[in-house]
Amino acid sequence: MRPRILSLSLLAIVPLAAAEPDLLAVYGQFRKANIDPNRVATAENLVLKKDGGTFQFNNGTLYALEPVLDQVAGVVFVGDGVFSFEPSDPVERAHLARFANNPRLEEPFKEAVLFFADSTFADLSAGAKFRPGTADPKAAGVLNDARKTFRDSLRTNVEARVLAGLTSPKQSVFLAAIHGQKHGNLLFAVDPMNGEAVSLVHHNLPHVYDVWSSYNPQGSPAAAQRALVHTARIDLTTEVDRKGKMEANAASEFTALTDGPRLLLVQLAPSLRVSKVAASDGSALPYIQEAKDKDADLWVLLPKSLERGAKYS
Repeated sequence: MRPRILSLSLLAIVPLAAAEPDLLAVYGQFRKANIDPNRVATAENLVLKKDGGTFQFNNGTLYALEPVLDQVAGVVFVGDGVFSFEPSDPVERAHLARFANNPRLEEPFKEAVLFFADSTFADLSAGAKFRPGTADPKAAGVLNDARKTFRDSLRTNVEARVLAGLTSPKQSVFLAAIHGQKHGNLLFAVDPMNGEAVSLVHHNLPHVYDVWSSYNPQGSPAAAQRALVHTARIDLTTEVDRKGKMEANAASEFTALTDGPRLLLVQLAPSLRVSKVAASDGSALPYIQEAKDKDADLWVLLPKSLERGAKYS
């Protein structure tokens, strides 16, 4: 996936008042969330539309994930469906045709996993009734395969990204991992925090990673207008010993451009390991950083939501 525009280089944040919930604990729960046997739905001729993309669930079953912060943030589909994609921009349609031999993609699929922090579950519930049902081992396997793809191949921390959206509408997101019958693995994303909000990727990693389309919908704000903070200053102290080992401390001063976010992405090379994230008084702040050879995105968890116009360091 393309670099995000909200990234900061910070290892220090102004101390803030304690607040609930404990997002690090919530993240741990989401990381292990299973299929929810109380939310299973039959899908027949059910349509879900996202910018440029349409999911036609012709016949099958939708399995919701266990709730996070009292919200459903993921669904597994097993059955027969078709994913259609047609960019609004003619240049993007031509670019798509280079890979798919058609400016409009029609991709049949039997398995898909959707992760989201937007209106997706409400939209699905409007056309399919979720109720207690039978757990399907196949659906659990599809979910585990999708997680493995995000973590080991795409190296994107999907749980942290979705959790950011669940805590702040400004960070809404929709991600769909589709196992297509024509072209194989596809990743469709609608993420306003990316430089280009809509993207379609075809992948068979480690050898294939092709961006088939990537664009901002017409009328959407420019990337700079979607940024969460403005970084005014970064102080970086670095030491490298004779064996090449590097240690560094970074302090950042920034201004919040919006209210709401509690999770901030720090764009850092995954091989760099963080030992501490601290407030200016030295008190530790929680952060998320998985193994360096997996989904090692660095996220800082704030104890209180950002306030627009407030300055932090």
